[in-house]
Amino acid sequence: GRSATASSAAELASYTDYLTRALKDANSAVASGLGDPHGFLLKLRILRAFDLTTEARSVFEQAIEEYPEYYPLYDTLLSMYHPRRGGSTEAMYAFVDHYAGRASQHSPLKLLYLSLYRHLLTYSAMSCAADGSDRDARSQCVTRAMQHLVRPELDEAIVAALQLYQHIDKYEFGLAIEEILSEMLKTGSGESHSATI
Repeated sequence: GRSATASSAAELASYTDYLTRALKDANSAVASGLGDPHGFLLKLRILRAFDLTTEARSVFEQAIEEYPEYYPLYDTLLSMYHPRRGGSTEAMYAFVDHYAGRASQHSPLKLLYLSLYRHLLTYSAMSCAADGSDRDARSQCVTRAMQHLVRPELDEAIVAALQLYQHIDKYEFGLAIEEILSEMLKTGSGESHSATI
């Protein structure tokens, strides 16, 4: 008991120290003003690890002022609205509608619709795993949950997002899609939804 607790406390202190040093490095990168959004992205991801939503929102606003089309910034903040982090599906929809809905037809921000679908799937699978039923029952539960959560207009927006391949940097598109699809494929009981995408 006591040694496990001490070990856990030491690991937490080490993790916090690591993130604090990483945040200092990210701040240096942002302050250097080298015209690269990665410093902001790193800072956002560290703040997400600390669950510092208010601070992350402030960094996000600053970052998108300089890099309004840099999709990973938006995707990182969207993940902070996930219900498992204290957000809600309504907050995720509102965030995506606000930024992707206003974006031009071929903006990389349209990928947020696909990312939203991914988050809805992980939320559905997480909710359905709690009842401990067998695999088939969980799959049916996920299907019911997705039918309830996925709004009709989201399906159309996803198709449009996937067609961005023809209009934006293919490498960046590939990286974004790979991250989204790999998370979806790892989602238990959500195979049919991953396969559809």
